Amino acid sequence: MSVEPETAERLVNRIVDFQRAVRCVSAAHVTPADQGIALIGVLRMISEAGEARGSDLAEQLGVGASVLSRQVSDLHAVGLVERRPDPDDGRAQLITLSGRGREELGVAQARRAAVIAEALAGWAEDEAAQAASLLEKLASTFDHSIRAKAARKAARGIPMHTD
Repeated sequence: MSVEPETAERLVNRIVDFQRAVRCVSAAHVTPADQGIALIGVLRMISEAGEARGSDLAEQLGVGASVLSRQVSDLHAVGLVERRPDPDDGRAQLITLSGRGREELGVAQARRAAVIAEALAGWAEDEAAQAASLLEKLASTFDHSIRAKAARKAARGIPMHTD
């Protein structure tokens, strides 16, 4: 079972359109207290990990270590994350959400869900659930693909990310 190049191109175009639409919907509802969509994404990833090394988070987010380091520094500066030395590697740090970070993430996710629910007011519940399932499958497929590519590059000694 293979996807035709025209279908793949159509999918790429719809993904780009979707990203733009999500940014526009999000931007229309930004408040001065918002951390921004990228930082909320980092908070969510940290929340899902519980506690993680920066390098692991960078890999999961598909960014370089220096990019994540700047984002974590910004989040730490406003008290949303905590850092501590990794007991297994003194050069690394373990990152976790602070209590305030958990609260801010909860508020941001609730606000984003309300915005999306409003935008989907004309949709049936099963349509929204189906869309969510397809997006989950698409994200999982892309994650598996990029991890396989990273493993092949690592086996050849080629770095995956450069900043």
